Amino acid sequence: MSRITCEIVNKQTGEVLHPLSHQGQKYIVTEAGTEFKVNVRLDNHTGKEHKIYLTIDGVDVGYSKIMYGTSGVSEATFEGYLQQQANHAPSLYRAFKFGACKPSEDAATVDHPDEIKAGRIEVTCDVVVPTGCRDTSQPLAQPVVVGDAAARKKLPEGKKWFLAPGLKAEAGSTVASTTNWNYTIYTPVSSLAPIKLRYDTADNLLLRKILNPSKPEHRAILRASRDQRLVRLGQEPGEASSRQTTAGSSTQ
Repeated sequence: MSRITCEIVNKQTGEVLHPLSHQGQKYIVTEAGTEFKVNVRLDNHTGKEHKIYLTIDGVDVGYSKIMYGTSGVSEATFEGYLQQQANHAPSLYRAFKFGACKPSEDAATVDHPDEIKAGRIEVTCDVVVPTGCRDTSQPLAQPVVVGDAAARKKLPEGKKWFLAPGLKAEAGSTVASTTNWNYTIYTPVSSLAPIKLRYDTADNLLLRKILNPSKPEHRAILRASRDQRLVRLGQEPGEASSRQTTAGSSTQ
């Protein structure tokens, strides 16, 4: 049986944003303004071809990836939302970017946070067989327009605001990447278990008690923040006072 895994990678630093687990759900802790890419790894024990799909906030990114039928490990990267497909030049994408999720006053009211589609990344994979070929003179996909549809909902007055997602996906900087477009028509024969991730701010996850500073692995996430307030929260017990003492003595 084959298996897929994925990594969310900060494009600026190359750092992998490791998820934390809470009650069967995996969460990426991140910040508005961070651009990212999605690396998918397939451990293929069947020798069959696999087709990988990616959706962010319920929006398909505009293309899929084919993992060919060689038994072993293979990898593919989703760089961003497709903007312009090119067969004989680099194709253009807009990088995935985490942005602040702030619904407007006229946003539709929903009863449960799960009805708000922002803050979600999903990777799905089908085992496929080739059954034909598309017209190579026609584009495989249309450019993706990333709007605010996933965030145009809000919780009723009186509900705890931090239960709603604090982040949504946006289109970031333009990325040019040479892509070998595959015009083969594939038919799915089975599907692997999907990967479902949530992403949100450290503040929201702290308030929901999903991010726990008493756990060393959670403190490491806080220390990686650009927000010095969160960095201090992630320091080891006694670390802050020790630094302050050192800093004070050096100025004398």
